[in-house]
Amino acid sequence: MTIPTLPDESRPAPLRHRRSVSLFWPIALIGIGVGALLNNAGQLVNDPLMLLAQYWPVLLITAGIELIFQRTGWLGTLVSALVGLVVAGGAIYILMTPGMVTQTPGLVIFSANNALRAERVARPLDGVRAAKVDFDLRSGAGTLQASKDSPNLVEAEASLRGELINDMQRSGDNATVRLGTRGQPFPLFFFEWAMGERWDIRINPGITLDLNLNVRSGSLNGDLSGLALRAVTLDQDSGQSTLVLPESGQYQLNLQIDSGSAEVKLPRGMPARVRYHVNSGALNTALNRASGNNRDGTYETPGFNQSGSYVLIDVQLNSGSVTVR
Repeated sequence: MTIPTLPDESRPAPLRHRRSVSLFWPIALIGIGVGALLNNAGQLVNDPLMLLAQYWPVLLITAGIELIFQRTGWLGTLVSALVGLVVAGGAIYILMTPGMVTQTPGLVIFSANNALRAERVARPLDGVRAAKVDFDLRSGAGTLQASKDSPNLVEAEASLRGELINDMQRSGDNATVRLGTRGQPFPLFFFEWAMGERWDIRINPGITLDLNLNVRSGSLNGDLSGLALRAVTLDQDSGQSTLVLPESGQYQLNLQIDSGSAEVKLPRGMPARVRYHVNSGALNTALNRASGNNRDGTYETPGFNQSGSYVLIDVQLNSGSVTVR
């Protein structure tokens, strides 16, 4: 028994989803053109680049809506047109309205208002005997060392962009000083942001010092040999850091390295103990391993004891490399 087949012209056509025509990008281009004309006419009161930096998630939302309605025919076309009009119109309204765009901490991009400039910091000693200094290096290069014959607690010369952090708090003969820049460069303009930034910091050697160093990117060269340290913390996201330690005193060094490289230079004959935890990367040292394995353990100088001068080093290494020598 044979089953008759329908001729080709009598077979039902397969169902096809008609792709909608997106009007969002044409309308967005028109909006950009209108915005450019208004900017040339001096009608915009806010920076278009700052608008992009602050409201960029709207583009992700728009892309998601486009994907949802791309196969819905005329409905998708209508939705894309409405979204385009709302986004373009909203952007022009925001750019023309004072106070609608702010330069928020954590999201700063390179623009004419963030040109490289020189800053000088001087915090007088004024009876301070102990201090905690926090330094945040987001990009560029930084140096840190002891000052010579200075009446100041902290001095710094910087070439930077963005907002300067220069805070100091007093409590009796103790002080806390914070130095750095506020804001994170927008990724597309990172290399322009980082270019030319530099910090040169000097700290009075006559005070007992707790030092917190946050290196987000760039390079830090710290000659701590002339300082009276109590504790130092280096928190490094990426980049390169070098620390030269004092040859006397009893102090602790904490290294928290997410990426990049860090080098610690011990004075000759300085007793040292290194406790470490390595997730990935390499810990390089000529010290003797007292206990543990390649992941966790302790290194020590021969005959280590805590009766005189010594340094205790704690290493938390996620990736990259740490050298203690």
